Amino acid sequence: MAVYFKSEINRRSSNEDSFCDIEFRINHEAAVHLMAVADGMGGLTGGSYYSRTAVSLFTESLLKVIMGEEFMGSPLSDQTDLLVDFCRRVFQEINQELYTRGLNAGIKGGTTLTVVLMFWHSIIIASCGDSPLYFMKEGNLSLGCEIQNAAWRMVKEGKTHQGSLLFQQNKNRLLHYLGRREAVKPFIRMMKDTEADCLLLGTDGAFGDLSAKQIEGLISGTVRRQQLIQDLFDAARNAGEEDNQTAIYYIRDKKKDPPSFTPVSRQDEETAMPGHYKKADSRLGFLRTRILGLKSFGGRDE
Repeated sequence: MAVYFKSEINRRSSNEDSFCDIEFRINHEAAVHLMAVADGMGGLTGGSYYSRTAVSLFTESLLKVIMGEEFMGSPLSDQTDLLVDFCRRVFQEINQELYTRGLNAGIKGGTTLTVVLMFWHSIIIASCGDSPLYFMKEGNLSLGCEIQNAAWRMVKEGKTHQGSLLFQQNKNRLLHYLGRREAVKPFIRMMKDTEADCLLLGTDGAFGDLSAKQIEGLISGTVRRQQLIQDLFDAARNAGEEDNQTAIYYIRDKKKDPPSFTPVSRQDEETAMPGHYKKADSRLGFLRTRILGLKSFGGRDE
């Protein structure tokens, strides 16, 4: 397994994106791996506050679930279902919490949130907003989530196509985002880990106006995999993208080794980060948490 991540300000005055890559180790055999990207909106302070808070709230809520008695005492199949149900519920909770906090603090804004939960042989994708997630299988790239803006709804309805003037005019009109008064409709999907050789998730600024074929070509043509995100950012900028750029690139190792608590190797100082463990005791056992990336640049190989 390898994970690379990067966040850049691009041509904006501040970076309102937030992201994390965290692994919750339940026992020697099982772990919940979380990857999340949030694209803040609504101003210099508002966007950053909303995106950072959304990622924190999701992480805290997830930890409570997997440390809870119901999860720890359930069989494997039920644990996976509990994580799917959690994703359906938590987006509504985060939306209401962000709306209330913003109202009380007088901070206007909102944020997208796209998350990936990896547990045993399952991948759970959940998103709200227009931060895309792509997955590749045997060289073919597919969009793994719903992009919830007016432009993509028009494409879906056959009213326009990607790259048209009408598409560009409606690209920034979000249909759903976190921190609004109304209820949200998150996209939820579950797939087997064997359905994807790699995952690529990021804010809309990371991909800009690049087509799926262009992104597929970048992934296939990158010799040094730790260079992919920079190549992606550069291609989007060259096409005119000015927004903040944040992305996480996950590569599945087809030959899975037994899990271990060995810290991340630092063979490649340019991108590798050491593993950092925190231990949380519970009545039902223990859970190890490894924080691998939080609004930072780098990557890891295992």
